[in-house]
Amino acid sequence: MYNTSSQYDIFQYTPNEKDLSVNNPYLKEILQYHNTELDEYQYWNLRYELIKKYAFAVPTFEILNIIKELSPIIEICAGNGYWAFMLNQLGCDIIAYDKYPPGDIVFPFSNFAHNYWFDEEWYPVEKGDATIASYFPNRTLFLCWPEPQNSMAFDALYSYKKAGGHTVIFIGDMIACADDRFYDMLSSFKLNLKKQIWGYKYFNEFIAIYSL
Repeated sequence: MYNTSSQYDIFQYTPNEKDLSVNNPYLKEILQYHNTELDEYQYWNLRYELIKKYAFAVPTFEILNIIKELSPIIEICAGNGYWAFMLNQLGCDIIAYDKYPPGDIVFPFSNFAHNYWFDEEWYPVEKGDATIASYFPNRTLFLCWPEPQNSMAFDALYSYKKAGGHTVIFIGDMIACADDRFYDMLSSFKLNLKKQIWGYKYFNEFIAIYSL
């Protein structure tokens, strides 16, 4: 299931001048562990802590620049808005939605019906479920690490397509994200780009861009 290769291990990533030209606290914190020997337990725990603080995928300038070129963008399942925060720095027109924005409690006195992963908000994240994508067919749909075995990604893509949407950006690992219906629908679209990205070594993370 997992890719243990260090070929694209983000902890081995060497930033370039463009990476350092933007405010990217996530990458900056990761660079503190550059070439540090971590055992499996330490690696998994550090990943968990960084995800809760920032995002599942780590933005690098190269990938941000690819996405920026497809602005304006609507991001669904945006979490704490970290990717939107980064893209906004590059001048990208992006709006972000999540079913449970950071700090959102659905039921009074509940410790469970909220955004489990994220507390801090890096960029304004509006409350909205997957079907909100249908309101913005003129924007590029961006999905970054949608929940595994969950209909959210499929619902967003289906709603977006039905409304006349034109372009989808997906970032994640096909085993660890979304469900089969999502990938079945994606396979019917034109693949314009698929590129492996720097990420955590236990996953095969890539960016894929499709035309509908």
